[in-house]
Amino acid sequence: MKKILFVFGTRPEAIKMCPLIIELNNSHKFSVKVCLTGQHKEIIDDVMQCFNIVVDYNFLTEFLYLCFHERT
Repeated sequence: MKKILFVFGTRPEAIKMCPLIIELNNSHKFSVKVCLTGQHKEIIDDVMQCFNIVVDYNFLTEFLYLCFHERT
């Protein structure tokens, strides 16, 4: 099974990528993960809900978590 990570951060990118994410998930030939950059989180959340896509990673959240915990 091939692994694919989709990384995007803007609403137009999400709108373009969501149909592809759905198609690859439905094929069962790929392990698909989604990572948002956090660039326009509030706007993208609506798009992701509309397409019923679960976000696996949030780059900004993960990055800030790592930065904070490495310093303590």
